[in-house]
Amino acid sequence: MNWITFHIISDLVFGELFGCPNKEEYHPWINVIPDGIVGLAAAIELNGYGLVKIIEPFVPKSMQKGRQDMVEYTTSLTKKGLELGETTKPDFVTLMSGGNKKGDMAMTEGERFGNAEALIVAGSNTVAILLSSAIYLMMTHPEKTRRVTAEVRKPFKTDSENEMNFPLSLAEVETRLTFAKFLWHFDLELCPNQADWLQSRKAYFTWEEKELFVKVKERQMTQ
Repeated sequence: MNWITFHIISDLVFGELFGCPNKEEYHPWINVIPDGIVGLAAAIELNGYGLVKIIEPFVPKSMQKGRQDMVEYTTSLTKKGLELGETTKPDFVTLMSGGNKKGDMAMTEGERFGNAEALIVAGSNTVAILLSSAIYLMMTHPEKTRRVTAEVRKPFKTDSENEMNFPLSLAEVETRLTFAKFLWHFDLELCPNQADWLQSRKAYFTWEEKELFVKVKERQMTQ
């Protein structure tokens, strides 16, 4: 799911498709998000007690590196997007800069970096976790699986008909449309030893990312 959601949000935020589904591999940014989130959660808690500077030398290097890598990726890609200027297909970074025009309402450089990072994490990591959780819950309730699959497949004869035409937020559109298209195209089955997948996850700043193993079979279309 991370491949799909990151592919979508990278295009919307930076105007650049990272192509995870096509390359069949994780973009480096996806790999640093889990450690980055754990590091951020720890920093927020420690800061509340005024202990950040005291504890910082003892924080695991992997946690520190994950957070630093997230900042570096955000900074690099945001600067790249700003240097390109306005395009025929505006992205969030360009819009956040006011089309690179100066003015009282223009965001500072730090604000652009912060918003870009928030959009990437919320639009890829958070949505991927939601989709994985929805699939798990659906697979552990067969009667619900049959019902929702029928609701997605019966009204539409072709995939192109399956679109969102309602005033929803970006996250809602991305989540619902991805989920609907997944169910329209594929039959899903939970792999063995996945029964405690949901219960075994931890929560930090967001829920912990944990691989969910599902058998995916292309749907057999009836004439």
